[in-house]
Amino acid sequence: MHGRTQRIRILRPIQCVTYVESGEQNMTEQQEVETPPPTRQSGIPSNTVFIGQKPIMAYVTAIVMQFTSGSSEVKIKARGRAISAAVDVVEVCRRRFFEGKLNVKKITIGTEQLGEEGQVRNVSTIEITVERPT
Repeated sequence: MHGRTQRIRILRPIQCVTYVESGEQNMTEQQEVETPPPTRQSGIPSNTVFIGQKPIMAYVTAIVMQFTSGSSEVKIKARGRAISAAVDVVEVCRRRFFEGKLNVKKITIGTEQLGEEGQVRNVSTIEITVERPT
């Protein structure tokens, strides 16, 4: 399928059990319920791009797609060694694709603690918010 999105229907049976006075269990009905198609992780806005190990241009493309789909701002998040890639992604977007028509609205830095007790380590984080003036 080229250029089309495919909607997946997942059907799962639901069983209703009723108890009779004698203590027996009777299955009274079984029906299929359509569950919604899988979406992005809950709690993560669609205008957020997480930087990882993919090539830089993959993230640049994701940001350009967000702006062409109507978003006025996009958040780029990274942590650890991916921070330098996040800065590169923003700079490529600003200089090559939007030619100065993309503004850095906000930069937030921080630290997260990862690991379990006894093996906790600090990892640096960055969140860069860019906006495209209308």
